[in-house]
Amino acid sequence: MARVTQEHTDARRKQILVAAARQFGLKGMEPGAATIDDIAMDAGLSKGSIYSYYKNKDELMEAISDFGAEADAEMFATIKENADTAWDAFWAVSRHVWDLMLDPEKRELQMLSFERLLIELRQGTVDPRFVSGPVGELTESMEGAQQEGKIAADIDPHVLATMLWNCQQGTRAYILRTGDAEMANAILDLMKDLISRTVDTQPTAAE
Repeated sequence: MARVTQEHTDARRKQILVAAARQFGLKGMEPGAATIDDIAMDAGLSKGSIYSYYKNKDELMEAISDFGAEADAEMFATIKENADTAWDAFWAVSRHVWDLMLDPEKRELQMLSFERLLIELRQGTVDPRFVSGPVGELTESMEGAQQEGKIAADIDPHVLATMLWNCQQGTRAYILRTGDAEMANAILDLMKDLISRTVDTQPTAAE
């Protein structure tokens, strides 16, 4: 029998998690919603194959959360590495997130973010990573942009980052409800314009 490589195992786990995320987002996770059979069919695998990697839906959801947090961190790191400035990095990240929200093929994954929140609220175990992670990364970018003179020196970068993250969450809900890509893009453009207007003639912290 051929030896199963770690690469194969990782690829199979990702295949299952993508299918599970899509089904949970589309049908929900509560009893009577998405089933292991649904996930297996979506992934093109047998039900037994799913169970060989994950014991139940709760374990799948936890793995999806871990996978999402790791993917977000990797996305931030890659964009920041390739951007010339913190300001450019912030808007590259924002554009990337907006494109994901506007992608019709990612609709179920966007729905999953709300499904996951509802589940966590009902269970009383809200995962802080999905706020602290992106807000922390945005705060770092805001601090860098402030040093570059792109944001007024008297604005709290963490408060600004938190406000922008909440704006993104609200826009996600708006897109799901309306599908209005033109307005969603206008919101992103206005955010950039409003932040740019905070810059005054006073020396920045870097000066």
